[in-house]
Amino acid sequence: MMLTKRKAENPNFTGSENKILAEFEKSKAKRAKLETKTEKKDKDSKLKNSLLKVKRNTQIPDDSLIPKNRSITTKKGKDSKLQKRLPKVKKSAGIPNESKIPKNANTLGKKKLIKYGTKKKKSLPNGQKPDDVDWKEFKKAQKKLKEKRKEGSEPSRYQLSVKAKEVWEELRRDDTPEAKKAALCSNLYSTLRGNFNELIFAHDTVRVVECIVASAPLPIKQAVFDELKNNLMLIVKSKYAHFYILKVLRYGTKEQRQNVIQMFRGHVVSLLRHKIGSKVLETAYNDWANANERAEICQEFYGPEFKIFKEEGIYTLNDAVAKHPDKKVAFLNYLKEALEPVIEKGLFQHSVVHRLLFEYLSMCGEKEKEELIQSLRGACVEMLHTRDGARITMICLWHGTTKDRKAIGKSFKTHVPKICMEEHGYMALLALFDCMDDTVFVAKAILSEISSNIKEIAFHEHGRKVIMYLLAGRDTRYTHPQVIDILKQGDNNVHSKKELGVRHRELRDAISPSLLNSVVEDVEEWFSTNANILVLLDILEHCNGDLKPVHEAIAKTVCSLEKVEDKDKNQVLPVEHTGAHFLMKKLMQLDKKRHESGLSNLFTSTLLDQLTADVISTWISTNRGAFTLVLMLETEIPTIKDELGEKLATFKKALKKESTKGATVLLSKLSK
Repeated sequence: MMLTKRKAENPNFTGSENKILAEFEKSKAKRAKLETKTEKKDKDSKLKNSLLKVKRNTQIPDDSLIPKNRSITTKKGKDSKLQKRLPKVKKSAGIPNESKIPKNANTLGKKKLIKYGTKKKKSLPNGQKPDDVDWKEFKKAQKKLKEKRKEGSEPSRYQLSVKAKEVWEELRRDDTPEAKKAALCSNLYSTLRGNFNELIFAHDTVRVVECIVASAPLPIKQAVFDELKNNLMLIVKSKYAHFYILKVLRYGTKEQRQNVIQMFRGHVVSLLRHKIGSKVLETAYNDWANANERAEICQEFYGPEFKIFKEEGIYTLNDAVAKHPDKKVAFLNYLKEALEPVIEKGLFQHSVVHRLLFEYLSMCGEKEKEELIQSLRGACVEMLHTRDGARITMICLWHGTTKDRKAIGKSFKTHVPKICMEEHGYMALLALFDCMDDTVFVAKAILSEISSNIKEIAFHEHGRKVIMYLLAGRDTRYTHPQVIDILKQGDNNVHSKKELGVRHRELRDAISPSLLNSVVEDVEEWFSTNANILVLLDILEHCNGDLKPVHEAIAKTVCSLEKVEDKDKNQVLPVEHTGAHFLMKKLMQLDKKRHESGLSNLFTSTLLDQLTADVISTWISTNRGAFTLVLMLETEIPTIKDELGEKLATFKKALKKESTKGATVLLSKLSK
């Protein structure tokens, strides 16, 4: 039937299908002779099993269970309706018709693809052979057919888009002069005027409209916007057209941006749930809206009345509750209902969502918090790039169960170095260190990644705060008091049992070896900036372990006579470097306390071993070098004081010749 039909449709039919059919029949007969019943059963088992499943699901009886002398008929003798449905069911289930499957089709093996038939050959015009065809003419004819197919029912619209794209190709080039761009924009606008509402939704012509917004003079931009402004809500939700709104926000006038933001009024909640519309709303909210406009956007999540009536002075949910205390429960319920679809769709990357979630978690009850934390614990890592998102994660850690905290910690895996270097995200790690009792898990999941990227994190503006908090805890010399006040909000939570000091000590013991090894391996890089030296001081003051190798590495670096570059790009001795001098001063003051406590591993004694005659001669000729020797004497450690005094005795005459303040003070110390 199919061949007859194709003959009727194609007068140029050559009979090639008859040849294919004949070959198929030959292969079918050959296969029937060669294959045994067992092999055939194995090869067709997949098809038969899938067919049986379809029959069972559609209540069609298995053919093997029906007696041979019995037919499936109705009372009137007609075929059963179920039997009639079988071909349709097979087709919908993707099961090919057995009569059309070649016997040599590959249906064996789990890893092999099931292939039916051979690739269909293209028919040439008038039954010609490939050698007789003029391929250039053939391709031209095919191209014309393709263009005709693209034109569809509106050939004029297609021709208009072709002309527009030709102009656009020249307009978008960087080397096109500005004067020519203005002329091209004017020409392009006159060509497309009145058709922007149709062209804006196509994937190719929307690029032309975007280019006009970016390059055209102000009157043309405004004319295009005026033509499209009545359909802005459709454009915002369009897969391709929404890029026009993004271009208007970036290149448009202040009035056009305000019109776009005002267009959101009454539709904010529905837009935030939309996959494409939420991106446009987030861009407008985060990059272009002012404080009042942001407040109006957020107000629509507090209650249905705010969609129409905006109230001044309400910038947060707390402000709304303070102004209408009797509506607190209603506000929270409406906000929860508005956020549930957003959470289900996983739209956690938007800052407006972070703000609303933070406001809800800050005011809802404990039961509501527990429910929301279970939904958010796997998505916290996606929200750490904003201030509100980091605070949400901290609340989830403080109020979540042990299971919730572990889930959050696991979600941080492979992202720990980046989180450490986030402007706000690092605080979530500090909260994790404060509240999680399972320090073994923290060491494996978090500290192991920090140890693998120790220098990258320690030398970063925000990453060093994580290192210093791990070592010094809530010491205000290393952590800002405001950060400590925020972290104190999580103290005394229900699910933390260990004391804060015990947790910090266990974490400090876990990270100390990696830090000490990093300093020994590349001490010069730790001396490269004053900020790095501050971290190094924290390491030497609080790390647990053998400090002797670190002291030796620092002493060798400081006593080197090779000049280094300071912060002013001047070449100075290491002892004259501002950060190095500050570090030695603090370490010597620390040695004094350690000696009083009975500790023997002192940096000053290690430094004293590195003071050769050449080093002392060089140091007394510089102001900071002389003051370093003074600091060593002021430690009041008898052994160091006596040994250093003996070494300096031969340099008194040289000190008298120096005019620096350091040399004068050192000479007076030696004279006592």
